[in-house]
Amino acid sequence: KKQMKSIEEKKEKEKLERQKKIDFIKKVEHLLEEDEKNHVLYEKRPDIDKLKFGDKPPAGSEDLMNIILKNVNEDHNKNEIDKIEQMNNLKKKHLFYELYRISNSSSFKAHKIYTHPDLIYGMKYRKLGESNLCVSELCIGTNMYENDNFISKDDVNVLLNMAFYEYGINFFDICEYDPFPFDPDSYRKSQNRNMNLFLKDKKRENIIINLRMCSSRNVNKLEYGDYYLSWIMEGLKDDIPTFYNIEERLDKILKNLNTNYIDILTIDIPERYIPNNQKGEDTYIWGFENLNADENKNSITIEEQFDILENLILKGKVRHIAVSNESVWGIYQWCNLAKKKKKKHMKIVCVQNLYNLLHKNEVESSGLVEMILKENYNVPLVPYGLLAGGILTGKYLDPERYHTMGPEKVLGDDQLDHDLNEARGNIPEDYGYLSYGPKNGRCNKYPNLYKSHRCVWAQDATGEYLKLARSHGMSLSQLSLSYVYSRPFVGSSIIGPRTLGQLKDSIFALNYPMYQHTEWDIHEIFLRYRGCTMDGNTILNSLEDPNKTSQNVFYKTANIPILSGGTFWKNYPLPDIMKRYEYTDLKEEQDRIKSTFGLNDEPNDANFISSRMWVEREKRKGEYFAVKESNIFKWDKFKIYKGAYTKLSEKEKQVYDTSDFHFTFKNNTISVSPTDEEIKNIYDNEKKIKKIITQNINDHQELFQYKEELGQDLPAPFNNLDIDLIYKQLLNRHNINPLDKKELDSIYEYVKLTPSELKTEDFWYIYKYNPFDTSFAFRTGTEP
Repeated sequence: KKQMKSIEEKKEKEKLERQKKIDFIKKVEHLLEEDEKNHVLYEKRPDIDKLKFGDKPPAGSEDLMNIILKNVNEDHNKNEIDKIEQMNNLKKKHLFYELYRISNSSSFKAHKIYTHPDLIYGMKYRKLGESNLCVSELCIGTNMYENDNFISKDDVNVLLNMAFYEYGINFFDICEYDPFPFDPDSYRKSQNRNMNLFLKDKKRENIIINLRMCSSRNVNKLEYGDYYLSWIMEGLKDDIPTFYNIEERLDKILKNLNTNYIDILTIDIPERYIPNNQKGEDTYIWGFENLNADENKNSITIEEQFDILENLILKGKVRHIAVSNESVWGIYQWCNLAKKKKKKHMKIVCVQNLYNLLHKNEVESSGLVEMILKENYNVPLVPYGLLAGGILTGKYLDPERYHTMGPEKVLGDDQLDHDLNEARGNIPEDYGYLSYGPKNGRCNKYPNLYKSHRCVWAQDATGEYLKLARSHGMSLSQLSLSYVYSRPFVGSSIIGPRTLGQLKDSIFALNYPMYQHTEWDIHEIFLRYRGCTMDGNTILNSLEDPNKTSQNVFYKTANIPILSGGTFWKNYPLPDIMKRYEYTDLKEEQDRIKSTFGLNDEPNDANFISSRMWVEREKRKGEYFAVKESNIFKWDKFKIYKGAYTKLSEKEKQVYDTSDFHFTFKNNTISVSPTDEEIKNIYDNEKKIKKIITQNINDHQELFQYKEELGQDLPAPFNNLDIDLIYKQLLNRHNINPLDKKELDSIYEYVKLTPSELKTEDFWYIYKYNPFDTSFAFRTGTEP
């Protein structure tokens, strides 16, 4: 009875196992339905019959290893090759289950699967948005492929053909201003030669090309300088790339590629201001949204862009449109506009944004994920920067970057191990980014490339992810790629391999499923380093740099704008130090001139310190005139000659005479008026003159007790210069009227500054003149 029962249980178990196999194959076959529109990409799975499906191993490496060890020890008579094959089959089966689970959990289901012996589950194809574009889950980014310094023409051809023919990658991303690095020489040499060569012998309908085009925000002068990307406008009508000349620029690219259309046209950066994640802007920077208006640029609305792009689609030059580096609000506007106008062909098919293990917060915490899901707006994410230019391979991580005093100190700084020496220069945050890795690495050759991923916090997070990857049996690059590949909101992922080895490594990462416990560990690190790349503008310094510059000084010298609390401080672009110094001196000179002639005085304010003695007129209340020291002290009649008080000659009296006019104040304006009888009578009345002098002395005596608080510019009770005579001589001899505002402002014309430079004056850090320290460095604020 026991034997019969055992046989029945065995048959029942085999029956259940067989049913599991049948159900599973049906699920897989459901993914492999033949698409009548594209027979080339359809292939049956030859490896399904080879797999022996049994009970699904529990998730997790420990359980899997127990099963493997059990199977190995069951039969000691089998040779080693059979054991290894059995283990590999079991591993493959387990990985297949996990990859199948991940594929089914995606919001954007696989439309086709292309099989390859190197890939356990195959290369999946998904439809982008509501279009009929069926793209591979990997996309080749070609921004280095036209630069022979990075990769030769022959290597590019081999790499692109291997990606297409062997691994079935049919999605390629190109950009208007490629190749990298962006300079006029490489741009003029390239002319899309290598992509043209790649497309020559292929059916155009089998390849999906995404073209990113430049917007006016790409050439923002405040951000990149006056000439950045100006070379792409060669032969164009407008000064900067805009939507108004986009068709002319598109025709040029179509001619270079020798094709009639582009599958997807993507605007690289929105025309309006949005936070620049590559510069580490952690929030919306108030003030940047008005920079275009300050530069007298005409902004173009999304609706205007929509109409211009629709014209390109109707002409057959573009099949679909997409956006890049876009916010949730921008995606909503584009989708809503297509829905409002009932133009389904104009709905964006995807969004290209920066996304990797270090830069997750902007995508995952902004509401963008919820919006782009298929159930909602159906705009899949096509992420770029998966390895952040190689940073997430770990090669730029300094294994000995820690100071003996702790990770907050920079290695290499000479500091005693106590608190006596707290000289600036020992804290990483004050010196920005750490540099390590190969000298020929892109991020070391071009420090601005992914520099936001090299700050102190990103370095620490990279180290944490590296330890995590090793504990789960992966390299850091495999963990980084596998994580992005497995996200349910990703339609396709842009990779930028430079060698065949890098291409295969990026493709083979598809074989690494993202287990749930691995995701939990990643999320725990993410919570500790949530915005590690969003630390604002800081500078890149090498650890070996003997002349490291503190960020505090760097801000003062005007190399980057200050971002604080979501606000843009207008300290950029500053004029050079000599212009600042000259302009400040001229401004101080103008202020002295205005004070000399009383233009800064307010006679009707009793609490205001005036440089002239102002007396209110008895017959004209609210009007004042300036009493002349020359009349009080008889400068118009006497002079000091060889130490003796001597009368003026008749000719000198005529030159020095200013009795026919007086400075007057009326309606808050300083002017010159003829001397009338009322003013003459005041000078003839000794009691009134004495009262005016006494009152002026008493007023200044009260002020002198606050001299330290008021500063050295406190005016004396009486002028030691004959201001009225100076005014007369300037007007008669030089035809200069010091009361004319236009003539005073003309002083500034000696130093030519742009309106943008003038707005930065509050951040020039020009110190007041100090008689005890006359050094140029101290006066200009360049000394710490």
